[in-house]
Order: sequence, then C-alpha cells, then structure tokens
Amino acid sequence: MLLLFQREEMGSLQILFVLLLSLSLAKCYSHEQQELLHCLSTYSERTITQNIYNPNSPTYISILEYAQKNPRWWNSSHPIFIASPRTEAKIRPVILCSKKIGLQIKIKSGGHDYEGISFRSESPFVMLDLSNLNEIKIDLKEETAWVQAGATLGELYYAISKRSKVHGFPGGVCFSVSTGGLISGGGLGALTRKFGLAADNVVDARVMDVNGNILDREMNEDLFWAVRGGGGASFGVILAWKLKLVRVPKKVTIFSIHRKLNSSRDLLQKWENISHQLPENLFIRLLIQNGGVERQVELFFQSQYLGPVDEKITSPLEVLLDKTIPTQKHYYKGTSDFVKTPILESGWEMIERTFLEEAGPRIILEPLGGKMEAGPRIILEPLGGKMNEISESEIPFPHRKGNLYNI
Repeated sequence: MLLLFQREEMGSLQILFVLLLSLSLAKCYSHEQQELLHCLSTYSERTITQNIYNPNSPTYISILEYAQKNPRWWNSSHPIFIASPRTEAKIRPVILCSKKIGLQIKIKSGGHDYEGISFRSESPFVMLDLSNLNEIKIDLKEETAWVQAGATLGELYYAISKRSKVHGFPGGVCFSVSTGGLISGGGLGALTRKFGLAADNVVDARVMDVNGNILDREMNEDLFWAVRGGGGASFGVILAWKLKLVRVPKKVTIFSIHRKLNSSRDLLQKWENISHQLPENLFIRLLIQNGGVERQVELFFQSQYLGPVDEKITSPLEVLLDKTIPTQKHYYKGTSDFVKTPILESGWEMIERTFLEEAGPRIILEPLGGKMEAGPRIILEPLGGKMNEISESEIPFPHRKGNLYNI
C-alpha cells in the first residue's frame, strides 16, 4: 500500500527551520569540512572543488530541495557537503577523501527512494549528487545505449524517440526517476510483461568501487550480477549502464477505465486472476484511491497495448525533459510487496473500509505552518509474461514466476 500526503502550501516557518538547521550543521561539522577540502585540494585538478557545496553555499539549499522529492525528510539530517561532479573523474577524489576522513557517502541519482536513504544519515556524510552526469549515447546499429546514472527516464525516452520510432526501453512510468537508482533496484514498468525488468535489459555497466577503480562486466562478472537489482549503491557508484534497446510498434494504444469499488468488486477480482495471464503486449495496472469529496473508493484501470491507435498523442515529447522543482510536493510513506495469491473478498472489504475511514477530514494543519491533504493510494502492477520466463537467480531480483502482481 502506498500512502500519499499532498502538501497544499509549504509555509515560511518550515523554510526558516531548514535554513537554521543548515547554519547549525555548518558549525558542527566545520572540522570535517576543513579536512575534506584540504584532502580534495591535494589532487592535481584545480577545479575539483568547484562543484562541492557546504551549508553556507548559496546554492546548497536549492540543490538539497531538488534532491528531496519527499519533503517528509526535510527536517532530518543534512549532508556536510554536496558533491555534484560534472565528470566521472571528479568522483574518485570525493570517494577517497571521504574514506580517509571517515565520512559516509550517500549516492543520489534521482532522489525518489521511499525512505530517503540517498540524502540522510545518522552519521556525518557527503551526498554524491549524480544529476549532472546525464550523457546518453545511442547506437542504433547495435541497438544499445550507454546511459550515465544521472540521466532520467524521461531524458532516455526522449533521446530514443529522437533517433528511432521503433525502439524503446522497458523502464518505469515516472519520467523524473533517474536510471541509476531505478535499474539497480530492478525497474518495473509498462513494458515489463513484454521485455522483463529494466535490469534484465542491461548488457554492461561501469561502476566505481571504494578504491576509486572503474570496473565493467569483463573486469568483475559477480559485481555486474549484483548491481542489476541488488541495489547499486551497496557495491559502489554506478557511473553508467549499457542498455539493450527493444523493438516496439510505431503506434501504441493507451486507455483508462474508471469504476467505483463498491459496484465493481467482481471486476477487481477478475483483474487479480487474469491480468498476469493476458497477452504480453497488453499491460493493465490498477490504481485504487479515495474519490475526493465523494465518500467512495475509485478504481482506475490504466492500460497500454503494443499496437496501433487512430488518435494521436498530442502532448509534446519535450515534457519528458521537465526537471523543474514542483511548487507542491507530497509527503508520503510508501512500501511495496509481491502477491502470489488473490486477496479474498473479505480483504478487499477491509481495504475499502480503511480507505473510507481515511476519507474523513481531508485538510490537516501542520505543526510548522501550512496544510496538507491526506489520502491512501494503492497501485497494483501485473507480472507474468516475460517475467515467468526468467530465472529468479538470473539477477538479484527474485520475484518471477508464481507472482501475480506487485503492490
């Protein structure tokens, strides 16, 4: 179940709190800051500290705010430095100096982690922000693409679309998620039933280890196995992926069906039993949420079929490149699981009651000012298809045959 809490307005008191916390950090960690800067200065590149930001830097707060997609973590620990390298070579000094001083490194590519582990820690830490490393090189003859870890899915999809109308990549549906984190965690999406996970379509990778060495598949096959679904940051810094592009039709069909849960529970249960058995070209995911002012639970069957449709998509492709900071962010607590047996009708009745109870007073005042709108949401994504054909030990992502859908 994924619980979302939408923020209506930020409130100036919370911004002030963040600024005061940053000033406090600057005083507490001044010794570590000086040590790190001194260590970095010993490297020959004079520009090594140009993209290193501490809490006193004018752009520190804006970089941190952009990184934290979930404002739930704004009041937690902050890095004593943010390193935003523009070349892979500038990552090595950050790793070696942090290791020497005893600082943790938190690696952020997109910042969408549910628990915010890429930008918070109980110990003094440096946040390694990879968002500037977003180069994409496509080879249509080989049908592959080298993608740096900071590139978003939107940037990848856009780059592919500009080169080919019959190629794609089975990534996720949220285009602001970056490839570094998504692929290292597996990567579910609308093409999963046809082509498998994003991680199933990785043919090589470049990883920097704790000693600053760059490794690829040929140098370390075990590491290559581990980073595809086992969490890349557990083993080093993912620099880039070599991806296998897939063939898709020039036109696809996208449609959505809206129903009320109280009158469509039989339809929901049919979805549970057959969605994973449908043809691989058809993907139907289910979104369950409160009906706003109406005290009803709504079902949205969001679908994609790999085949033609007469009506053209009118949205410009450039929307995939949007990296602006949202004026409204969402507080949320999220978790996920995999379902092997359909939920009993009594289970869905309990879920409906819970949703309706949560649909009470929707506006909640916050301690630091502002207000938020609360409401639960569940997203169910069918598996089956290609996922049934891949061994659970092929990569560290084991949720294969026998799993009906992901929650």
